[in-house]
Amino acid sequence: MNPSSGLCSHSRLSIALLSGGKPDKICSISAAEVHAIVTTTGGIEEDLIKCLAPTYKGDFSLPGAYLRSKGLNRIGNLLVPNDNYCKFEDWIIPIFDQMLKEQNNENVLWTPSKLIARLGKEINNESSYLYWAYKNNIPVYCPGLTDGSLGDMLYFHSFHNPGLIVDIVQDIRAMNGEAVHANPRKTGMIILGGGLPKQRQYDAQWDVNGAGNVRRKFPRSPPRSACGGVFASIPVDGKKIPVFGAPNRAIPAGIRSDGCKLTS
Repeated sequence: MNPSSGLCSHSRLSIALLSGGKPDKICSISAAEVHAIVTTTGGIEEDLIKCLAPTYKGDFSLPGAYLRSKGLNRIGNLLVPNDNYCKFEDWIIPIFDQMLKEQNNENVLWTPSKLIARLGKEINNESSYLYWAYKNNIPVYCPGLTDGSLGDMLYFHSFHNPGLIVDIVQDIRAMNGEAVHANPRKTGMIILGGGLPKQRQYDAQWDVNGAGNVRRKFPRSPPRSACGGVFASIPVDGKKIPVFGAPNRAIPAGIRSDGCKLTS
């Protein structure tokens, strides 16, 4: 919450930005006046994996079949060895074991955002935006938590040590509640890219008749798709500033230009 303006602001981050690029700038966003972050599963796991093992620069045109034969995976122009995902499994499974103990012994109700906060705490690495989100008490929501290697880890753990429950409904209540209870009732969004996290943000704003400010948007689809109509996520008279460009370049420029201050 921005105490000076009462603006509850959400940021949507993509795997391309988080895997390819500017964790220090994301930390700047987190440390500024972003109240919550919504991202993909890739935006979670790649942040953590990069802290566990190196990711290498490659090229966008490298053929996937050839890379696969060499034990490499391509994310944009980045190359991730298969072994990195093995290290991820070795790191995360004991954390899931401890979370299951706390669920059973302390009645902890785990949600995706609580799980992500725990991972940010456990990684304990200043190059991780999840670490800084944890330190700054900024919730990171991931509506598609199982859609990636993190989902594989949850699947493996269900055989290794079954019983861990992650309740997505409580995160829906929490995120929508931040918009509903914003005081005064003003909300804003920084949206980088599209997909499920974008729609989740839009849905949360629908509960308060739309976000009044969309200060940064790097869309695949223009914001008019969410104005009025069925979703009504952005009011017809709401402030909408579409920016067409590469987020890895435009976001740092935006932070330098206005300090990422979201105002009403």
